[in-house]
Amino acid sequence: MPEFKVAIPSYDRAEGLKRKTLKTLDENKIKKSSITIFVDNKEQKRIYEEVLGDEYKLVVSNTKGIANIRNFITNYYPNGELVMCLDDDVSGIYEGEPSGRTM
Repeated sequence: MPEFKVAIPSYDRAEGLKRKTLKTLDENKIKKSSITIFVDNKEQKRIYEEVLGDEYKLVVSNTKGIANIRNFITNYYPNGELVMCLDDDVSGIYEGEPSGRTM
Protein backbone atom coordinates (compact mmCIF):
# COMPACT_ATOMS: atom_id res chain seq x y z
CA MET A 1 0.00 0.00 0.00
CA PRO A 2 1.45 3.39 -0.94
CA GLU A 3 2.27 5.91 1.79
CA PHE A 4 -0.19 8.74 2.16
CA LYS A 5 -0.57 11.87 4.25
CA VAL A 6 -3.61 12.76 6.33
CA ALA A 7 -4.71 16.40 6.34
CA ILE A 8 -7.22 17.59 8.94
CA PRO A 9 -8.57 21.15 8.81
CA SER A 10 -9.91 22.21 12.19
CA TYR A 11 -11.11 25.27 14.07
CA ASP A 12 -11.81 25.52 17.77
CA ARG A 13 -12.37 21.76 18.17
CA ALA A 14 -9.11 20.49 19.64
CA GLU A 15 -10.76 18.30 22.29
CA GLY A 16 -13.22 16.79 19.82
CA LEU A 17 -10.45 16.21 17.28
CA LYS A 18 -8.42 14.35 19.90
CA ARG A 19 -11.40 12.31 21.09
CA LYS A 20 -12.76 11.43 17.65
CA THR A 21 -10.61 11.70 14.52
CA LEU A 22 -7.17 11.26 16.11
CA LYS A 23 -8.40 8.37 18.24
CA THR A 24 -9.92 6.73 15.15
CA LEU A 25 -6.69 7.14 13.18
CA ASP A 26 -4.68 5.69 16.07
CA GLU A 27 -7.02 2.70 16.30
CA ASN A 28 -6.44 2.13 12.58
CA LYS A 29 -2.66 2.27 13.06
CA ILE A 30 -2.11 5.46 11.05
CA LYS A 31 1.29 6.89 11.94
CA LYS A 32 1.17 10.21 13.78
CA SER A 33 4.05 11.39 11.61
CA SER A 34 1.79 11.23 8.52
CA ILE A 35 -0.91 13.45 10.09
CA THR A 36 -0.98 17.24 9.71
CA ILE A 37 -3.59 19.42 11.38
CA PHE A 38 -4.34 22.75 9.71
CA VAL A 39 -5.56 25.67 11.82
CA ASP A 40 -6.24 29.21 10.70
CA ASN A 41 -4.16 31.32 13.11
CA LYS A 42 -1.41 31.30 15.74
CA GLU A 43 -3.87 31.50 18.65
CA GLN A 44 -5.62 28.35 17.42
CA LYS A 45 -2.24 26.65 17.06
CA ARG A 46 -1.42 27.47 20.69
CA ILE A 47 -4.75 26.02 21.85
CA TYR A 48 -4.23 22.84 19.83
CA GLU A 49 -0.68 22.46 21.17
CA GLU A 50 -2.04 22.67 24.73
CA VAL A 51 -4.51 19.85 24.03
CA LEU A 52 -2.41 17.66 21.70
CA GLY A 53 1.14 18.31 22.83
CA ASP A 54 3.80 18.01 20.16
CA GLU A 55 2.89 14.61 18.74
CA TYR A 56 1.23 16.04 15.62
CA LYS A 57 2.37 18.55 13.02
CA LEU A 58 0.33 21.76 13.20
CA VAL A 59 0.29 24.20 10.30
CA VAL A 60 -1.14 27.72 10.41
CA SER A 61 -2.91 28.53 7.15
CA ASN A 62 -3.58 32.23 7.90
CA THR A 63 -6.93 31.86 6.12
CA LYS A 64 -10.47 32.05 7.40
CA GLY A 65 -13.21 29.56 6.63
CA ILE A 66 -13.15 25.86 5.87
CA ALA A 67 -13.21 26.34 2.08
CA ASN A 68 -10.11 28.56 2.23
CA ILE A 69 -8.30 26.14 4.53
CA ARG A 70 -9.09 23.25 2.15
CA ASN A 71 -7.68 25.30 -0.74
CA PHE A 72 -4.58 25.98 1.36
CA ILE A 73 -4.22 22.23 2.00
CA THR A 74 -4.46 21.51 -1.73
CA ASN A 75 -1.56 23.87 -2.39
CA TYR A 76 0.45 22.81 0.70
CA TYR A 77 1.42 19.35 -0.53
CA PRO A 78 3.68 18.70 -3.52
CA ASN A 79 2.03 17.70 -6.77
CA GLY A 80 1.48 13.93 -6.83
CA GLU A 81 1.47 13.49 -3.03
CA LEU A 82 -1.26 11.08 -1.87
CA VAL A 83 -3.38 13.01 0.64
CA MET A 84 -6.51 11.99 2.49
CA CYS A 85 -8.41 14.96 3.90
CA LEU A 86 -10.57 14.18 6.94
CA ASP A 87 -12.93 16.25 9.03
CA ASP A 88 -12.15 16.82 12.70
CA ASP A 89 -15.15 14.84 13.94
CA VAL A 90 -14.63 11.42 12.31
CA SER A 91 -15.48 8.60 14.69
CA GLY A 92 -15.05 5.56 12.44
CA ILE A 93 -13.38 4.28 9.29
CA TYR A 94 -15.16 1.51 7.48
CA GLU A 95 -14.01 -0.69 4.65
CA GLY A 96 -16.23 -0.27 1.65
CA GLU A 97 -16.87 -1.61 -1.82
CA PRO A 98 -16.94 0.32 -5.10
CA SER A 99 -20.73 0.14 -4.92
CA GLY A 100 -20.60 2.29 -1.78
CA ARG A 101 -21.89 -0.50 0.43
CA THR A 102 -19.93 -0.97 3.65
CA MET A 103 -18.62 -4.39 4.55
